[in-house]
Amino acid sequence: MLFNLNNNKHASLHTAILTKWTIGFFSVLAIIICSFFVFAVDKLTPTEPLFFIPFIFIAMISLMCLLILGRQPVDEINLAFKVPWVPFIPCLSIIINFYLMLELDAETWVRFIVWLVIGFLIYFFYGIKHSREGQMQEKELEISLSVSKPHYDSSKLPNIPNIRILV
Repeated sequence: MLFNLNNNKHASLHTAILTKWTIGFFSVLAIIICSFFVFAVDKLTPTEPLFFIPFIFIAMISLMCLLILGRQPVDEINLAFKVPWVPFIPCLSIIINFYLMLELDAETWVRFIVWLVIGFLIYFFYGIKHSREGQMQEKELEISLSVSKPHYDSSKLPNIPNIRILV
């Protein structure tokens, strides 16, 4: 099932779940590989087996993930643009982006988090209330509430006594 040895041509729920988990696992491995390159590149020599052997092992597992992703069936849908050489180009871009992110210094990450928090605050306290989509939803809610609802005469309903349970 992992390597699609049956040569299934159509994607299914099973292949979608397998693909999502494999991409997630590959991303974790990519972070580890990039960490080796950023923090221990001088120790990645065959004379340092403590770093070299785990690096080779993780690289082989990530290549196995690439093979699993490449063997999964893809539905042929006519799209305006498709990424060439899937999954190799997307996985390579994951590795490059993680490497670039790990090369950033701590001050840059602090600035990023501060601006991210400011952006979220603006979005949640101003943007949602003043968005066109929010205004359209409010109008739709007002219209649905203003539609007359059937009126029930409570005198015609059966008299049901209130039952109280004392605990």
